[in-house]
Amino acid sequence: MKEEIGIGDALPGMLLVEDLRTSNGAALLPEGTELTEKYIELLKSKSITHIAVSSTHTESGKTRRQAESDRVITLFEPYTDMSAMVLLRDILLRDIGGVSENEHDEQSSTV
Repeated sequence: MKEEIGIGDALPGMLLVEDLRTSNGAALLPEGTELTEKYIELLKSKSITHIAVSSTHTESGKTRRQAESDRVITLFEPYTDMSAMVLLRDILLRDIGGVSENEHDEQSSTV
């Protein structure tokens, strides 16, 4: 299923469902590309503001919710000894869809 999102909402693991081109028509990334942090930064540097992505799954088979949970856990991993950061991480995970870190670990191991 196709979804148009702002580049600021792009997450690693999302799949492009359309070829991406610059305003001059130069090819940037082909349809089917799985986004990485590097690709997202490239698109921002080329002033791409919106992209069309698959709204349900990444190439690795994870749901978008799982991909978002992965990103939150990775971002907060260095701060697990700080209770305020752990609380913030848990709030973000809950907002993503009620996935606690333990549930996330179980889901990741089955994918």
